[in-house]
Amino acid sequence: MELNSTTAAFYGLFPPVFQQQKNIADNKELFLHYKSLENEVNSYPITLLTLQGEPSAPKQFINHVDAEMDHLGNIALGFDITKVSYEEAFQTACPPPTPSTAASPEQNLNKNLSEHW
Repeated sequence: MELNSTTAAFYGLFPPVFQQQKNIADNKELFLHYKSLENEVNSYPITLLTLQGEPSAPKQFINHVDAEMDHLGNIALGFDITKVSYEEAFQTACPPPTPSTAASPEQNLNKNLSEHW
């Protein structure tokens, strides 16, 4: 039972901490920019033009593509540390066993030996 409440507390913190909707929107935008750059690279050998319709020598075009990739080169991952509440996580976990209900080391050893043999 302790594992279930710990797991629930752990995964229950994910949605507010990782700004999922913002991450989806930001990564969608990045994907569309990458696809646009890919299309520009694919059409350049035929047109010798940039996406804006400007003529470009191969050397300049390579620099342009490198600059765009450098500009786009990240993964959007929004993380809100203020949403992490360690107190809540510990409060939802099961309390430790009381001394009266906890088994002694000898009882645990005897139980393990009897189960094994």
